[in-house]
Amino acid sequence: AQQVSDSELTLMKILWSAGGSAKYAAIMEELAKSGNTWQKNTVITLLSRLADKGMLKTRRYIETHNR
Repeated sequence: AQQVSDSELTLMKILWSAGGSAKYAAIMEELAKSGNTWQKNTVITLLSRLADKGMLKTRRYIETHNR
């Protein structure tokens, strides 16, 4: 089994409590509520590590802006 760090577990708990999936903004909001001050890049890195370990799947969305 893959080892999961405390930081990674924090993110997994947020995802589990959200029913198994959450948008990035919702994850950041939950972290802020608990007083966590991780920067965006930290969270992205942790999510990437979890994806590499097969613990989660990430989806990327592309937004278009009307001109």
